[in-house]
Amino acid sequence: MTKKKILIVIVVLVVGVVFLLITGALKFSFTVKQTGQASDTVATEASQKTEAPKKVVQQEKLASKAISFKSPDGLLTFNINLPIGWATVENKDADLVAGSLTSETLASGQSFTPNINAISGKHPSYAKTFAEYQTNWKDKTLEGMPSVEFLRDYSTKVNGVDVYVFEIKNVRADGEALYQVQYAFYLSDTYALVATGTAPYENKDKYEDVIKKSIESVKHVD
Repeated sequence: MTKKKILIVIVVLVVGVVFLLITGALKFSFTVKQTGQASDTVATEASQKTEAPKKVVQQEKLASKAISFKSPDGLLTFNINLPIGWATVENKDADLVAGSLTSETLASGQSFTPNINAISGKHPSYAKTFAEYQTNWKDKTLEGMPSVEFLRDYSTKVNGVDVYVFEIKNVRADGEALYQVQYAFYLSDTYALVATGTAPYENKDKYEDVIKKSIESVKHVD
């Protein structure tokens, strides 16, 4: 199993507790555990030369083999198909953290790893029903965050589950802008799963579709 060191920025929202690390300021160094992928399409890191980088949309292709992850109490199990060229990492604050094996270089020169994280738990007091997620979730999540520009929100179904989705442009304290999309899965009268995808805003066109397709592959299997 290939292992590789990457620097990944985690954006985690905990269900049941208003705990949002959405600024992208919290950084961890992880050892990546690579998932099974088609060898001919795995992204490789290439050093940036003098030529300006091209905006190439990441292939909207997911690994054919799903991976599983569990809730902290072990009562809920989920499957997800990650983008090809992505891998999972260990993190105690989330049920799932996965990132691209190829990082992006921001205007500041920092490296940023596009990522998806997910965490499950019981509904917060202000969102006991799906209708309350639709009316309250976004505002409660984003309150007190003036750096966030709201892009859009909508409701949909993912594998038969009601899901509330919102998208934002989040400008960090260092001036770097992130694109973030968050899915709140209403699993039952008791539990929800929140999955968040993040990429540099300047690379939104490259990652938006593949992040959404991956999150929309999530299935509650147990």
